[in-house]
Amino acid sequence: MTIDTNFCCRVHIHGNQRIVAICDRDIVGLTFREGKMNIFVDPGFYYEKEISKDELISLIRTADMMNMVGNRIVEFAVEQGFVDQDCVLLIQGIKHAQIMSF
Repeated sequence: MTIDTNFCCRVHIHGNQRIVAICDRDIVGLTFREGKMNIFVDPGFYYEKEISKDELISLIRTADMMNMVGNRIVEFAVEQGFVDQDCVLLIQGIKHAQIMSF
C-alpha cells in the first residue's frame, strides 16, 4: 500500500499558539505573483516533513491557526468543510487560505 504524501508541513509554536503551515509538495520553493499579491512558498516556513491526507485532518483539528497554499491542500480543506470556498485567494492560479480557531 502506497501512502499519499503530496503535502508538506511545519508546525510552529508561538507561546500558546500552534500554527500549522502546509502546502502542496510540488510547489515548495516557488513564488507566485498576481497584481500586488505575491506568495513565496518558503521551505523554512512550510517544509519540515511530508504528510498524508489522514495526518492532515488531525493537524487541522489541533491547529490554532493554519496557513495553506496549493490547489490540492486548499481543495481538500474545502471538501472537508474546514475552509469556505468564498474565503480562498487565487494567486497566479494557486489557491491560498488561512484558518483561525477561536
